[in-house]
Amino acid sequence: MRKISIIGNFDIKNNSYNGQTIKTRIVADELESLYGASEIKRIDTAGGKSVVLRLLFQLFGCVVRSRNVIILPAQNGIKVILPLVVIYNLLFRRRIHYVVIGGWLAELLQRNRWLLPFAKRLHMIYPETQNMKTALAALGLHRVKVMPNCKPLHILSADELAGCNLRPMRFCIFSRITPTKGIDDAVQAVSLANEKAGSTIATLDLYGNVEEADRAWFEALQTKIPNFVKYCGKVAFDKSVYTLKEYTALLFPTYYPGEGLAGTVIDAFAAGLPVVASDWHDNANIITDGKNGFVFPTHDVIRLAEIILDIYKCQDCLVPMKLNCIHSAQAYLPPFVIKIIAAELA
Repeated sequence: MRKISIIGNFDIKNNSYNGQTIKTRIVADELESLYGASEIKRIDTAGGKSVVLRLLFQLFGCVVRSRNVIILPAQNGIKVILPLVVIYNLLFRRRIHYVVIGGWLAELLQRNRWLLPFAKRLHMIYPETQNMKTALAALGLHRVKVMPNCKPLHILSADELAGCNLRPMRFCIFSRITPTKGIDDAVQAVSLANEKAGSTIATLDLYGNVEEADRAWFEALQTKIPNFVKYCGKVAFDKSVYTLKEYTALLFPTYYPGEGLAGTVIDAFAAGLPVVASDWHDNANIITDGKNGFVFPTHDVIRLAEIILDIYKCQDCLVPMKLNCIHSAQAYLPPFVIKIIAAELA
């Protein structure tokens, strides 16, 4: 009998890089490094409804042949994967672990309370933040351990830090390019800061995938954005730190409903890049205002523009913040984070 089966969206065929696939692969890779490839079974849920029939049999096999089953479902997949694994486990009593991706679980369970009895039968749930743990406790879920998001990134040394005293300053967004990541707010804020300064003191580069559902919106946005804003495409997973280090700061004006501990924040910290973030969900608990970034009220474009102007007046103030960022990044290294779930494995 193997030690662990891991069920999640690996999306190996398309080799896609989004928050879900990246975290699923990192968890599997780290556990494989601890216990060996022979002890780990990976089940790829990519494909949606087209793979449900296959999953019916694969999930049963996982419960039968593994001492531990780890699930990392998305918002649609949880309604299938969680009940199936729990029902199968009534016969075998394995340890079922749920590693949460994003910050949407408590809200989804509140709307779909029929899932709560299944969630209560899990050995452990691992949300990304303390606030998420508190929200799950309010629903009667107490077998919960906070397990932050993590990434196997090279964290810059103090000697490698860059991006200070740039003229004009360079800001970037490094996430999925979709409206709820606050793209429009960022463009407006940079435009307003430049207008108030009377010249182009700041530019904005956008990095990330544009999904088909957002293509029409983004094409319309591109027809009206000023020339100091540009789309730079996607960046390979292992190139994120070296791309980001050349910037002044990362803008993260998100209001994405499922936001948890976003991977883009970890990328920025590893690159020594302060994060200018909305106070959406747990951002204010992850980013300490004035220490490793700045926090502003969600959708407050005027306040975001003011922060950009304040940075322009004293870019040297970013130097200690950059050092704090690389210190903050240490907490999100996979070998450190994976110990949290490893302590619960049979």
